[in-house]
Amino acid sequence: MMSFLYVLKARENFSKALIYGLVYYLTNGDLSTRHYSKLVRYDTLAYEYLLSSGRFLGQPIENMSSPNTTVNPYRDIRRRRDELYANLPRHPDPELAGSYYTAMSEMLNELENMQQAIYANIRDTLTTNKDKTWNVQAMSVAVLCLVLFISPVIILLVQHATSTIQHFAGTLVSRTLELRCEKRKSDRLLFQMLPPAVVTQLRQKRQQSIELEDGRKILDCEEYKYLGVLLTKDGNLDRAIKDRNVQGRKAIVMLNEVLWDQSISKETKRKIYNVIVKSIVTYGSEVWQLKKRTEDMLRATEMDFWRRSAGISRRERIRNERVREIIGVEKDIVHDIRSKQLVWYGHVRRMADDRLPKQVFDWVPPGRRRRGRPVKGWRQEVEEEIRSCQLLDDLVTAYPSHFRNIPDVHFREFPTNAEPNPAAKRTFPLPFAHVACVLLKMEGIGASLPDDREICRNDLQR
Repeated sequence: MMSFLYVLKARENFSKALIYGLVYYLTNGDLSTRHYSKLVRYDTLAYEYLLSSGRFLGQPIENMSSPNTTVNPYRDIRRRRDELYANLPRHPDPELAGSYYTAMSEMLNELENMQQAIYANIRDTLTTNKDKTWNVQAMSVAVLCLVLFISPVIILLVQHATSTIQHFAGTLVSRTLELRCEKRKSDRLLFQMLPPAVVTQLRQKRQQSIELEDGRKILDCEEYKYLGVLLTKDGNLDRAIKDRNVQGRKAIVMLNEVLWDQSISKETKRKIYNVIVKSIVTYGSEVWQLKKRTEDMLRATEMDFWRRSAGISRRERIRNERVREIIGVEKDIVHDIRSKQLVWYGHVRRMADDRLPKQVFDWVPPGRRRRGRPVKGWRQEVEEEIRSCQLLDDLVTAYPSHFRNIPDVHFREFPTNAEPNPAAKRTFPLPFAHVACVLLKMEGIGASLPDDREICRNDLQR
């Protein structure tokens, strides 16, 4: 539409400029200032409108030869235009005026043809858009009618599907009850045919729920986590230990950037280990039954932390002892767990008989054990550790309460004879050192030994 309007304005201004051009050629030339300014104005506007129409058409018109014409008058028009813009005095020339009029008339005819072509194009575009609009509108009406027609059918189908699902659910519940009854009958027949020993084992493996007095039931399950400890049906703590180890690995991965940062001191990394990683891994370790495989797994997790802290990878093939020397760590995590178990063993031994942990500690399960090698329990492991450390069993009953919160302080163990043997050296927690000295003095064996407070003071200073 804009191109059509601009072509129309270009024709109008060209016609006005043509009049002043004829005046120039039919007179003595040298147009007056008023006529000359109008000539330049109309001619310039005509060309600007023509170029603007070309921009709207998408094909800019740079010269007057762009229309498809049999005779190209642009060269004559440009020459006459230069003469008009010069505005020099001259003699009247009717023949030249006729030539100028003929060239301008042909150009105006071409502009009229262009205007008609633009008009036809606009008309075709409007017709096409109108047809598309009618088609879209008809499609929308058809879809709306279809939706209005199908909606009741969809509602009926949904209702039918809902009723069918409800019917199937009721049938499934009834079939489930029937299957349970049939299962009881089949189990009863199966138990009658099998040997009594096999029947006993099958009944022990079946899941049974506990019903409380208020009617609630505690369902049987293979494992569950209580207070951060994974408990299994068979009472084995291997999975619990593995779960704590996995949690420690996750903590190490989260601290990876901090551990590999060598600008952080080793003392700070040791504190991070004791506060975060060690606390996570050794949570509930007082009652663990440590096996060789379990100890290796825990040590591997600990060394992973120390290697990251020292900036040493496993590809460098540096031994664990060297890594511990670099970090400044002497004891491993298994040693800490053993110390915790000894401390907890002493707590349980000193408890009153009416305490539940003490009752479980002294309890002997009824019945006969399974065939095979007896499984070593936690109590047997701790007692073996006490015997291997050559500790008196009465130490746990004389454990002083004001030393319970002093961790990781060690001393040199003195032998039980009157003369100390410097070659015999073992390390134990400080509370055991204090109690050992007290008991040795009570027995009269340690008369030549220094005062127990002095020993503790020296050990603390070291």
